[in-house]
Amino acid sequence: MPRTVTKAQKKEEALRMRKVREKMGLTQAQLAEKLRVVPSAVNQWESGNRTIPGPVMVLVEMFEKSA
Repeated sequence: MPRTVTKAQKKEEALRMRKVREKMGLTQAQLAEKLRVVPSAVNQWESGNRTIPGPVMVLVEMFEKSA
């Protein structure tokens, strides 16, 4: 079941994901390859058009804590 988030939360999560990706020095395509998703999924997550899946948000949070 997809996560339910508000529009504001989706926008905040999108920004967090983009910051993490940039800190990792990856393009959207490179991150997509590592997550085994299509590049358009990463683009939609970062633009706030699509809710980021829970497991991916866990990875974002783990990276934020370790960085």
